[in-house]
Amino acid sequence: MEKKKYQMVEYLPNGSVRISYAKDSHWVRIPHILTQEAMKGLKPSERFTLLVLMSYKGKQNLICPSLRTLSAETGYSLRGIAKIIKRLEKEKYIEIFKRKGKYNTYKMLI
Repeated sequence: MEKKKYQMVEYLPNGSVRISYAKDSHWVRIPHILTQEAMKGLKPSERFTLLVLMSYKGKQNLICPSLRTLSAETGYSLRGIAKIIKRLEKEKYIEIFKRKGKYNTYKMLI
């Protein structure tokens, strides 16, 4: 049985936010400018989902977690995550690459 990972959020003195997982060496730091200025106009659920997507970002800004994974990570329903992803695409925060028979791939535009 696999143990559940717990997400830890740290607020750094310079205004940045670091998201990491317990018992895991991976983490992501989100600059203050992104959390304050670039995400203005987003609902809190959209902002949180975007931050979770950023934590998956690879070398070429490509992200590919499934909607189920995003739902589990954020605590939102599958339907809610699908709506949030569509809005983030509409507002030009991400670009969606649909792949037949596989998970979508997302590219960060901010």
